[in-house]
Amino acid sequence: MKAIHVDPKEIKNIFSDTYVIPDFQRPYSCERHNAKNYGNILFEFFEVI
Repeated sequence: MKAIHVDPKEIKNIFSDTYVIPDFQRPYSCERHNAKNYGNILFEFFEVI
């Protein structure tokens, strides 16, 4: 498995940075039931590891 590399950031920089959303992701919208399902998937994943 590939190691994850992270760079620490200050909170003020996280909210002041500019983020670019690729074109293929722009029309996507998440409904409430999709978010709940995604959350359940994450919880199940972390229960396994």
